[in-house]
Amino acid sequence: MPVVVLAEDNETTLFRLAQIMEKGGHTVLKAANGSEALEILENNHADILVTDIFMDNIDGIELLEQVLKKYKNLPVITMSSETVQGRKNFMLEIADKLGSNLKLYKPVKPDQLLNGIERLLKKVR
Repeated sequence: MPVVVLAEDNETTLFRLAQIMEKGGHTVLKAANGSEALEILENNHADILVTDIFMDNIDGIELLEQVLKKYKNLPVITMSSETVQGRKNFMLEIADKLGSNLKLYKPVKPDQLLNGIERLLKKVR
């Protein structure tokens, strides 16, 4: 079973996305922020990281940068809303330029998430 580290600060979204991935056959290790995600990655095997961009403590951009340095072959999916406070959200484009393997706009559709995970896992196998 592939292991997904999921970093999301919204508890409802964390639960919903974890449920989708678990139904898709993945083991999900949940983190409420970027520093928890780094701790999980340090202490567990992971096949992929799925992270929100806007989080307290360590945000998704900083998490992405640290993961790309330390876990070079770990695929990363970044997620965020398309707009923030009525304005276009460019953070996913920044994440993309930094090395995110896939960007998803919230609300994330289950098939987009599961297909994205499977596509990325096939690339690293």
